[in-house]
Amino acid sequence: MIFDLLFCLLSLGMLIVAIYRWCCTSKFYERLPVDLIWPMLRFMWRGKNRAYLRAGVTFPLAFLSLLVLGFRCSVGFIVLFVLLPWTCILVQSVPPYILFLCASNVGATKLKGELQDAVYPLRVAALLDLRATGSWTSRLQQSADNLRTQSDTNWQEIVTRLIDTAPLIIVDSRVFSSHLLQETVVLLQRPDAVRRAIFLISKKRERCLFEKLPENRVKDLRVMDVEELPEYCRRLTGYGTYFGFG
Repeated sequence: MIFDLLFCLLSLGMLIVAIYRWCCTSKFYERLPVDLIWPMLRFMWRGKNRAYLRAGVTFPLAFLSLLVLGFRCSVGFIVLFVLLPWTCILVQSVPPYILFLCASNVGATKLKGELQDAVYPLRVAALLDLRATGSWTSRLQQSADNLRTQSDTNWQEIVTRLIDTAPLIIVDSRVFSSHLLQETVVLLQRPDAVRRAIFLISKKRERCLFEKLPENRVKDLRVMDVEELPEYCRRLTGYGTYFGFG
């Protein structure tokens, strides 16, 4: 009985969080972005978080198999095997408010965590190689919002779709990588996306990425000091902290 209650409360809490995050996100899109659910699920399947989708299919099938075999299942067991996996999928299907384009390194991972704290319950998505992001705890924290694909063949489709739709795009120009350069080139080809983009610099005025771009494309870009960014995002959205209160 106690376990049934715990499973039900856990699933209900996650469902409320998922709906809340969807409602908050919809305020920054022209309408409720339900048309992005399918692309987000496709990106999930092609990325490192496909286990959520697998659980959403295999757990209910396992539950149905037990029913067919005559097993009697409690309410908590039903919630665990059916509602909880699909609630996780619903959370994963929330489109990002911030698309964070960066080279995979410890500093970028730390900044992404600060951005997530600043705009929660909105979502910050990145395509990080988690092997280069520090400790296993850091990898675990970043894995849920990491849309990096299993291979390099599908990354451009994901980046292009997110660049076209994300309300805010942040490019960490302090550290150069070939993938970041390709992503930036895609962004610069879209004037509307450039207007939604912020390029980060540091107090040392490091602009490693800018050195690889044509000067005429760099001069009109919106730049911001990296230390100012979290507070700027908090003021911009009116959110912040893990409970979503100002």
